[in-house]
Amino acid sequence: DDINIKDYNLYELRKKIGFMSQESVLFKKGLYENILYGKLDATKEEAFTAATKASIHNFINYKIDYKNNLVSEGQKQRINLARIFLKNPDILLLENITSLLDRENSNEILKNISEYYKEKTLINITHDLTLTTKYDTILFMDKGNLIEQGTHEELLAKNGKYYKLYLKFVEKWII
Repeated sequence: DDINIKDYNLYELRKKIGFMSQESVLFKKGLYENILYGKLDATKEEAFTAATKASIHNFINYKIDYKNNLVSEGQKQRINLARIFLKNPDILLLENITSLLDRENSNEILKNISEYYKEKTLINITHDLTLTTKYDTILFMDKGNLIEQGTHEELLAKNGKYYKLYLKFVEKWII
């Protein structure tokens, strides 16, 4: 928004950012209470809407059983995503969020993210090159260095490292 990040109040800046890593964290509460950590004063309707966007609404009254570990890693990721939907941040930073989900749930969640965050900033760190095809800008990095930059089509046209890795990735899924 044309404001230097150094000029922001740190607390206000953090309120604008939603972060979700591959390693999901749950608290020793029920599913509903875990979702509320995205916005502590949320209504039940807001929490249910967020759970629906994250495809976890069918479990909203589910009691999390830590002793027997009855919550899958995919469910944990969807609970954390529901927190982010509830928070509704301006900037969404995601790290391999669909890595533990099956393709169907992965596609549904990514569709929901794209739909609800199209007017916001989305940064998705991923190793799954099938997810990069619709991004406005891809920063292709190797060992911390920016190697190539552009849209999916532009990077394929360059026939560079992105292109070669994408072909290997697609070939792996076709076979």
